[in-house]
Amino acid sequence: MGRKRQIIISVLALLSLTLVTTGVSYSLLDYDENDLSSKSRLTYNYTNLEEKNELSIINSKPMTDASGKKLSGDGNVFQFSIDGTVEKGKEIPYEITVAKEPNSTLSGDFVKLYLTEVVDGKEYPIYTTVSQDGIVKKYSELTASSVLDTWENRIIYQGIADYGNDGNFHHDYNVRIWIDGDTKIEPEALADGTLVYPYQNKKFTIKINVNQKEN
Repeated sequence: MGRKRQIIISVLALLSLTLVTTGVSYSLLDYDENDLSSKSRLTYNYTNLEEKNELSIINSKPMTDASGKKLSGDGNVFQFSIDGTVEKGKEIPYEITVAKEPNSTLSGDFVKLYLTEVVDGKEYPIYTTVSQDGIVKKYSELTASSVLDTWENRIIYQGIADYGNDGNFHHDYNVRIWIDGDTKIEPEALADGTLVYPYQNKKFTIKINVNQKEN
């Protein structure tokens, strides 16, 4: 097919150090919005508090990948899923991206972003967020997406929803973020002599987008 279509549903995700959750779900995208007979569709489901979908890094301290991967609890892990129904013989290519909000004061060079897929209660790292030697990538190291938006988008997952399990599609994901433990930057001295590191008193904000694509 000669035309490429992208439908973007943006979910505001403010990255500081706390994610609190309660249930919410809404339609993510339709496979073919011009074909009313199409039964193929996906929905994006997440849990949050007060419908805010927030995850924040504010004035955080660096940590190792080993510690970051073990972060748990409502304050540290953002959980979401993609569910849907796909007609036999059809496929829905999709891409999950993150975008840094322009008002973020913390550089993406400091932020590690770790995406895992949850299968039968066990987590598996997504290769796009982890290098071949197992090191979690920084936001600035993620591949740029071709999605056109007012925010810069980077890819954290690419997949295809197909007929699979009798047309029922379900994938669970977890996102964790932290400041790179290998950050080696000398602190700056304030006028009163206080030493401040570049990541102190800073925040990092992203948007999570799911983009449908047709080739």
